[in-house]
Amino acid sequence: MSTPVAAQEYPIPGGLMVTAPANLRLLTPYVLTEQGDWFEAEISYFRRLLQPGMGVVDIGANYGIYTLTAARAVGPTGWVAAFEPGSLPHACLGQSLQANALPQVELRREALSNRTGSARLGIAANSELNSLSNEGGEGEEVLLVTLDSAAEAWNRPVDFLKLDAEGEEIRILEGATHFFARHDPLVMFELRHSTGVNHGLLDGFRHRGFGLYRLLPGLGVLVPLDPEGEGEPFLLNVFACRPARAESLRQAGLLVPEPAALPASEDESAADVLARWAGHSPWARALWRRGVPDGAGVWGAIYVQGLADLLRGEDPARPLAQRWAYLKRALESLGLVVGIEPRPGRQFALTRAALACGSRKLANDCLWGLGESVDVGAWVEEPFLPPVMRLDALNPAGGTFADVFAAMRDESLVESGAFSVYFSAKKLLPVLRRLAGNPLRSAEARRRVDVARQVFPREMG
Repeated sequence: MSTPVAAQEYPIPGGLMVTAPANLRLLTPYVLTEQGDWFEAEISYFRRLLQPGMGVVDIGANYGIYTLTAARAVGPTGWVAAFEPGSLPHACLGQSLQANALPQVELRREALSNRTGSARLGIAANSELNSLSNEGGEGEEVLLVTLDSAAEAWNRPVDFLKLDAEGEEIRILEGATHFFARHDPLVMFELRHSTGVNHGLLDGFRHRGFGLYRLLPGLGVLVPLDPEGEGEPFLLNVFACRPARAESLRQAGLLVPEPAALPASEDESAADVLARWAGHSPWARALWRRGVPDGAGVWGAIYVQGLADLLRGEDPARPLAQRWAYLKRALESLGLVVGIEPRPGRQFALTRAALACGSRKLANDCLWGLGESVDVGAWVEEPFLPPVMRLDALNPAGGTFADVFAAMRDESLVESGAFSVYFSAKKLLPVLRRLAGNPLRSAEARRRVDVARQVFPREMG
């Protein structure tokens, strides 16, 4: 099968190759070149969730990142149905399926709704935004089916349903009554449509007996979606499932219904927790040669306790529900201290707790509030944690401590300030320019700098 435009293959985890246009000015090619994967945090959860033999339905497959990932995970004993009505992404996905030898995928060039027949698919420059529309502009005539009609021939259970149809989701749900009577999948769908929360879709699942969940990034598990979580602007996808599916996910360590009660006391002091962590960090050993500094006064003690709680929440040896409780308490303690007296190291630590708990806007507010200059003295006097865990291992050799702190700030800004530089180039390109001159930048940062130079050569200098 040939694609209608110049295309190339982009590698993603799992030894897979995604065929997409050879154009870095389009979203999918840019993101896959920039990050080596899709930008949604849920893709990692998706890989943990799927097991050989499972059944997956991907509605709005686009270039097939989720479809290909699912097919590799469920293996030859599983099956995947992928719906992509747009001619360009459909052709690219067909080529990907052949190149990756994944015959267990049924690829269908149909759009889903609450009726059968035909409709006009509006074509956007980025196919991720293609949608059913009667408005003017470029478009294609496509076949319409309902989930009920499509599922009539499926004689195996559906374990996971991805629903990404740019505003058509409520109508797809209306056409899925018999489907949900026969199948009990975990459903992932977009929280927002256009600029607002899709409350109608949330209510549609609630009225059908589904619980709603979101991904807790720090633990890689699902937790209940609350009203506060609905307002998080960086939360793109949410999940829905019935109680039986939720219980099976809980038993598999993939869902936590509530945080645990924390012990009244710990065997290890907060100072000891910090010292043990610092002993494994190259930059921390170099910065605090005489040991991790103590917090000063009442607020300092609360701050150090918050740091220790954050590290306990990151400890994979602890039960998931307990880890969630530690992360929540760390977020509260660190937020309190930063609110009283913000300091650079404290803002780093609060950023880390906020990212772990899924409060990405708060994390970005902390990072952007630091400014461009680095006062080394402000970082030495009290302990802190880098904004993201992988920077614990940053090696300071070859740079100054100012380079260390700048690398931590700028890499975290680029990774959390937007889902990709593609979405926020004007704001993030100055950060990438700083990173380009930092000798301690990571391989991940170098890749982002290289892609930005190709697409924005004048702005990158």
